[in-house]
Amino acid sequence: MRASERLSGSDSFEAAARPRSSRRRMIDEAVTDPAAAEPGTAAAAAATATASAFAGAVALDRLAPNPRNPREDLGDLEDLRSIAELQLQACLAVTREAYLRIWPEDEPLLGAGVDHVVVNGCRRYAAAVRFGRDTLEICVKDEVAASREALLAASIQENIDRRDFDVLEEARAVEAMVAACEGSGVAAARRLNRSPGWISQRRALLELAPELQSRLRAGDLAVRDARRLARVPLAEQVAAWREEAARAELQRAERQAARAAVAAVRASHPPLPLPSPAAAPDSRPASSAAEPAEPVSLPQRRRDHDPASVPVPPFGSPPDLARALLAAYSRDQIHELVRLLLAAGRG
Repeated sequence: MRASERLSGSDSFEAAARPRSSRRRMIDEAVTDPAAAEPGTAAAAAATATASAFAGAVALDRLAPNPRNPREDLGDLEDLRSIAELQLQACLAVTREAYLRIWPEDEPLLGAGVDHVVVNGCRRYAAAVRFGRDTLEICVKDEVAASREALLAASIQENIDRRDFDVLEEARAVEAMVAACEGSGVAAARRLNRSPGWISQRRALLELAPELQSRLRAGDLAVRDARRLARVPLAEQVAAWREEAARAELQRAERQAARAAVAAVRASHPPLPLPSPAAAPDSRPASSAAEPAEPVSLPQRRRDHDPASVPVPPFGSPPDLARALLAAYSRDQIHELVRLLLAAGRG
């Protein structure tokens, strides 16, 4: 199977046959030696050690991207266009034999001519196919394929902290990790260097209704809200989300109206300038000037009051009350009222 056939939409790639180095032929012979297929033999150990120690350029048709790659959507590859001329970082790979020992059912996905599976670097592999590079630098470490959970952990950790990693792909990758750890979320958390709570939160996203998953993917639904909705029965999730969205929109409209009312009050009633000592000297006697002004007695605000016992003003909302006061009082009276309310609020 050609590399371009393993990646849909990669019609720009045409593989070119390359002469194989003596080292590459030696590795092939060690890996394909019939004696190497016998576990526990010296030939098998030597073949594994030789293949795992390999690092160098390999033709794309001898490579396959990780069938268990948690990223289904590799995104825009334009940022990797320069790989056609220069590959800055080698890809982590395992031998075909090491991969098939843990996932033998994936053999049809690899193709007959493939001898290495790219574990980390699938975007670089895809970019090489798309932009016409015919080889890829790889570093082979078969210990990464010591178990299913080891290989999954290696491929997930490469993507888990990236901002462009789709949140649902991340959730499915975590679910696969839990399955590989025999259903243990604690073991999966330890493998991924995350808390068990983080594992549970990501898995919960898979309980969302399809419509909410689409909203989450599009950015219309926040992850924190999605986690809360995932606890609602599936049949009620969409209705609960719409109710929350309508309530949030109403609150947003009320805040905008309040800000507009305050802006209108400030525009029509600018604050009075404070008199300077030179412009307005104190004409009171010295003895009375030093005496503090008698505080105005206002009802103390009860902090333990029952909201139902408080009478509702006849003016309706705060903006309506503000308009009524502006119509009834002078500017000086409004400023005095504000001063008294602030003083009472601090009590």
